[in-house]
Amino acid sequence: MVVDDENVFIMLFNGEPKDLSETRDYAVVTSARHEVTEVMECFDADWSRKPFSPGEKSHFIWCVENGRRRIGHIDDAQHALGLQNERYQDSAVIERLVGASEGDVKVHVEARLPHKLKKEKLLEGIGGLRILNDVGVKVHKLRA
Repeated sequence: MVVDDENVFIMLFNGEPKDLSETRDYAVVTSARHEVTEVMECFDADWSRKPFSPGEKSHFIWCVENGRRRIGHIDDAQHALGLQNERYQDSAVIERLVGASEGDVKVHVEARLPHKLKKEKLLEGIGGLRILNDVGVKVHKLRA
Protein backbone atom coordinates (compact mmCIF):
# COMPACT_ATOMS: atom_id res chain seq x y z
CA MET A 1 0.00 0.00 0.00
CA VAL A 2 1.32 3.43 -0.94
CA VAL A 3 -0.21 6.42 0.85
CA ASP A 4 0.08 9.88 -0.73
CA ASP A 5 3.24 8.87 -2.61
CA GLU A 6 5.09 9.21 0.71
CA ASN A 7 4.65 6.04 2.79
CA VAL A 8 4.80 2.41 1.80
CA PHE A 9 3.25 -0.36 3.88
CA ILE A 10 4.55 -3.82 2.99
CA MET A 11 2.45 -6.46 4.69
CA LEU A 12 2.65 -10.22 5.02
CA PHE A 13 -1.01 -10.60 5.92
CA ASN A 14 -4.20 -10.64 3.89
CA GLY A 15 -6.00 -7.85 5.68
CA GLU A 16 -8.54 -10.13 7.31
CA PRO A 17 -9.72 -9.18 10.82
CA LYS A 18 -7.92 -12.19 12.35
CA ASP A 19 -4.63 -11.00 10.80
CA LEU A 20 -4.80 -7.88 12.94
CA SER A 21 -5.95 -9.53 16.16
CA GLU A 22 -5.07 -13.25 16.26
CA THR A 23 -2.02 -13.99 14.14
CA ARG A 24 1.54 -12.75 14.39
CA ASP A 25 2.00 -11.22 10.98
CA TYR A 26 4.28 -8.38 10.01
CA ALA A 27 4.13 -5.08 8.22
CA VAL A 28 6.99 -2.75 7.39
CA VAL A 29 6.43 0.97 6.92
CA THR A 30 8.95 3.09 5.09
CA SER A 31 9.08 6.63 3.85
CA ALA A 32 12.55 6.32 2.32
CA ARG A 33 12.20 8.02 -1.05
CA HIS A 34 13.99 5.35 -3.11
CA GLU A 35 11.86 2.59 -1.55
CA VAL A 36 8.59 4.47 -2.02
CA THR A 37 9.52 5.18 -5.64
CA GLU A 38 10.42 1.54 -6.27
CA VAL A 39 7.11 0.26 -4.93
CA MET A 40 5.19 2.90 -6.91
CA GLU A 41 7.04 1.93 -10.10
CA CYS A 42 6.14 -1.72 -9.52
CA PHE A 43 2.49 -0.87 -8.86
CA ASP A 44 2.30 1.33 -11.97
CA ALA A 45 3.92 -1.37 -14.12
CA ASP A 46 1.53 -4.02 -12.82
CA TRP A 47 -1.43 -1.67 -13.28
CA SER A 48 -0.40 -1.05 -16.90
CA ARG A 49 0.48 -4.72 -17.42
CA LYS A 50 4.07 -3.80 -18.27
CA PRO A 51 7.27 -5.54 -17.20
CA PHE A 52 8.93 -4.47 -13.98
CA SER A 53 12.54 -4.94 -12.98
CA PRO A 54 13.74 -3.40 -9.71
CA GLY A 55 17.39 -3.33 -10.77
CA GLU A 56 20.48 -4.40 -8.88
CA LYS A 57 20.36 -1.53 -6.38
CA SER A 58 16.98 -2.55 -5.01
CA HIS A 59 16.69 -2.74 -1.24
CA PHE A 60 13.78 -5.15 -1.54
CA ILE A 61 13.57 -8.81 -2.43
CA TRP A 62 11.20 -9.06 -5.36
CA CYS A 63 9.98 -12.48 -6.31
CA VAL A 64 10.22 -13.53 -9.17
CA GLU A 65 12.86 -10.97 -10.14
CA ASN A 66 15.65 -11.38 -7.57
CA GLY A 67 14.09 -13.46 -4.80
CA ARG A 68 15.89 -16.76 -5.23
CA ARG A 69 19.31 -15.13 -5.59
CA ARG A 70 18.85 -12.71 -2.69
CA ILE A 71 17.49 -15.36 -0.33
CA GLY A 72 20.74 -17.15 -1.10
CA HIS A 73 22.44 -14.65 1.22
CA ILE A 74 21.56 -17.11 3.97
CA ASP A 75 24.96 -18.51 3.01
CA ASP A 76 26.62 -15.31 4.23
CA ALA A 77 25.53 -15.78 7.86
CA GLN A 78 28.48 -16.15 10.20
CA HIS A 79 26.95 -16.29 13.68
CA ALA A 80 23.18 -16.63 13.78
CA LEU A 81 20.05 -17.04 11.68
CA GLY A 82 16.56 -16.61 13.07
CA LEU A 83 13.63 -17.38 10.80
CA GLN A 84 9.91 -17.35 11.34
CA ASN A 85 7.71 -18.85 8.65
CA GLU A 86 4.48 -20.79 8.49
CA ARG A 87 6.20 -23.84 7.03
CA TYR A 88 9.56 -24.78 5.53
CA GLN A 89 9.09 -26.55 2.23
CA ASP A 90 11.53 -24.95 -0.22
CA SER A 91 14.34 -27.45 -0.75
CA ALA A 92 16.91 -24.77 -1.67
CA VAL A 93 16.22 -22.82 1.53
CA ILE A 94 16.24 -26.00 3.64
CA GLU A 95 19.55 -27.02 2.08
CA ARG A 96 21.06 -23.62 2.94
CA LEU A 97 19.78 -23.79 6.51
CA VAL A 98 21.23 -27.28 6.92
CA GLY A 99 24.56 -26.07 5.54
CA ALA A 100 24.60 -23.10 7.90
CA SER A 101 23.79 -25.31 10.89
CA GLU A 102 26.67 -27.65 10.05
CA GLY A 103 29.06 -24.71 10.33
CA ASP A 104 29.39 -22.27 13.18
CA VAL A 105 25.99 -20.63 12.64
CA LYS A 106 23.26 -20.98 15.27
CA VAL A 107 20.07 -21.58 13.33
CA HIS A 108 16.72 -21.14 15.07
CA VAL A 109 13.45 -21.49 13.19
CA GLU A 110 9.88 -20.92 14.24
CA ALA A 111 6.95 -22.50 12.44
CA ARG A 112 3.23 -22.86 12.70
CA LEU A 113 1.84 -25.74 14.75
CA PRO A 114 1.12 -28.70 12.44
CA HIS A 115 -2.56 -28.83 13.32
CA LYS A 116 -2.88 -25.16 12.28
CA LEU A 117 -1.70 -25.90 8.74
CA LYS A 118 -4.17 -26.42 5.94
CA LYS A 119 -4.63 -30.10 5.14
CA GLU A 120 -2.99 -29.78 1.71
CA LYS A 121 0.08 -28.06 3.27
CA LEU A 122 0.61 -30.51 6.13
CA LEU A 123 3.00 -32.96 4.45
CA GLU A 124 5.33 -30.33 3.00
CA GLY A 125 5.24 -28.31 6.22
CA ILE A 126 6.17 -31.22 8.45
CA GLY A 127 8.79 -32.68 6.08
CA GLY A 128 10.96 -29.57 6.08
CA LEU A 129 10.79 -29.22 9.85
CA ARG A 130 11.78 -32.85 10.35
CA ILE A 131 14.84 -32.41 8.16
CA LEU A 132 15.88 -29.29 10.08
CA ASN A 133 15.26 -30.97 13.43
CA ASP A 134 17.21 -34.08 12.36
CA VAL A 135 20.35 -32.04 11.69
CA GLY A 136 20.12 -30.22 15.00
CA VAL A 137 18.43 -26.96 14.02
CA LYS A 138 16.49 -25.59 16.99
CA VAL A 139 12.80 -25.65 15.99
CA HIS A 140 10.10 -23.87 17.97
CA LYS A 141 6.46 -24.02 17.10
CA LEU A 142 4.45 -20.83 17.33
CA ARG A 143 1.63 -20.86 19.82
CA ALA A 144 -0.81 -18.91 17.65
